[in-house]
Amino acid sequence: MNAPANLVKMLANALLGAWARAMPNNMPAPNAGVAVVSNLSGEEEGRRWMFTENIASAACGAPLGPGGSGVSTDVGNALNTPAEAIERQAPIRVECIGLHKGSGGAGRQPGGNGVTRAYRLLGGEGLISYRGERHTIAAQGAAGGAPGAAARRG
Repeated sequence: MNAPANLVKMLANALLGAWARAMPNNMPAPNAGVAVVSNLSGEEEGRRWMFTENIASAACGAPLGPGGSGVSTDVGNALNTPAEAIERQAPIRVECIGLHKGSGGAGRQPGGNGVTRAYRLLGGEGLISYRGERHTIAAQGAAGGAPGAAARRG
């Protein structure tokens, strides 16, 4: 049986959290632990378009160093889509691609920063579908570190 990607990622994250509590000097904190997927589609001048984007988040802090920003973690393997690729496929302008500064959680070895993206529809009609986690429960800190910021849509 194939488990949904987010279930596998959340289970891996739960294990990281348990191990980080049991062995705080040896294990990393839990990370964002999600696969964020946005689907954008629409029509402009009779031409239909669609693309799906996996948005990588951030890695957790660990005893040996801080976490990486804007990267896929644990059981995932995704890269953030370049703005040029999105703009070539659809009447979309990518207004912002950046890091959500300070979102990784403060600590001796802070977690990496999450990703911020903003789009503008340039013409026609469009729809967006978004799937993600961590909007109400943030990734927990470990070894005295603060939790990361919760995700938000805006």
